[in-house]
Amino acid sequence: MLFLTETEELGFLENVSPSLQVAIIVVAALICLVGLFAAVMSIYLAVKYIRFNRTENSKGITGSEAAREILDKYGCEDIKVSVVGSVLFGNSYSHYFKKIRLRRFTQKKKSISSLAMGVQKSSLAILDKEGDGDMKRRVKLIPIITFGPYAFIPLLLIGFVVDIFLFQGSGVVT
Repeated sequence: MLFLTETEELGFLENVSPSLQVAIIVVAALICLVGLFAAVMSIYLAVKYIRFNRTENSKGITGSEAAREILDKYGCEDIKVSVVGSVLFGNSYSHYFKKIRLRRFTQKKKSISSLAMGVQKSSLAILDKEGDGDMKRRVKLIPIITFGPYAFIPLLLIGFVVDIFLFQGSGVVT
């Protein structure tokens, strides 16, 4: 029952027109589909990550050793390779602190995942040192990438207030 008539109203959608009700249902369905896809992909990637974190690399070195070796080879001795002990804050390269951070549970392993992370982050450091244009853009976008998702909260609150007080709605459209 997608289309509701004037006599058939949902309690929480009473101030919303039937066409807007359909739009809300379509958007909600799309959000659910995208969320399901994201969850499936996250699980798939986590399984692959665990698998390759248990498989030893053919070179027999850790991610930290690989990163240090590459950095030294390309004249980036000033860049530190450090350890992050959190699952939340993962492997990263910091342009501002000139530091490569590798997760504690991968940095000492001689796994494919550890090697790949060390090499990838040291490659970012080399691109940064060489002044690569794409790397410069990436560095400028870091604050937006880091703090941008938090902009959702005030926007949601503003939408909620506008919906309730300006349009006398129930907040559902928000």
